[in-house]
Amino acid sequence: MRVRSWWYFALLPVAGLDLSDSAAPFETLAGVLAASGCLGFAYGLNSITDAGLDRSAAKNPFAGGIEAPWRARLLVAACAGLALVIAFLRSGSPALPATLASLVVAFAYSAPPRLKAVPFVGTVLNAGIFAPLFWLGAPLGSGVLPTVLLFTGLLLQNQLLHELEDRDEDLAAGVVTTAAILGTRWSRGAVVVVGAAAVLAVHAVSERAVLAGACIGLASLTLTQRRARRRHRLAAALSGSVFHIVTVWVLA
Repeated sequence: MRVRSWWYFALLPVAGLDLSDSAAPFETLAGVLAASGCLGFAYGLNSITDAGLDRSAAKNPFAGGIEAPWRARLLVAACAGLALVIAFLRSGSPALPATLASLVVAFAYSAPPRLKAVPFVGTVLNAGIFAPLFWLGAPLGSGVLPTVLLFTGLLLQNQLLHELEDRDEDLAAGVVTTAAILGTRWSRGAVVVVGAAAVLAVHAVSERAVLAGACIGLASLTLTQRRARRRHRLAAALSGSVFHIVTVWVLA
């Protein structure tokens, strides 16, 4: 299930938490549980379908072509079922369409025809898996839009760098990603372009885009200079922390 790789994304529904609303904590908890189901399905399905491609057991427990046991497949399906049950119980809210969107995109991303292997398309689809999770909790106010835009920008930046790091392994498996097409220099350039686009998008909906731009700039500079996965994770954690502080200020 690779919980260590996604548990923090399950907290995205907390963005709608309003302590002045007595129902918000319960809706937020339901959102976190639904997000966990969506992410468990997305990461679990990806591990199963990538079993013959991945070489690192630390990255994928089924690496090397190990066939996933029926219990693992059942657990992945149960994760999707959990998310859907919670969403249908809240069918009058945006949670249902958001859950369906995340699950459908996750399936299209990993299952045949494996859109993750289509350059540019696979990269952008990541936003369709993660961004809808914001809408699984309590109703979002209009002021949360800058947060979603900044998150999407950072997510796409991180995905490009992830593809760049895994480029050799992907090519050996016959998978051509965006980073494989662009190469090292242009992939890093694309990270900067994505950051600039995120700044412009935030500027269109918020008057406090200067500091938001600094946040994206920091993410670009730190992430594009990473050399190893451990350093990459540290840089992502640092830039993510700054991102959180900045977005709180933007929404204040």
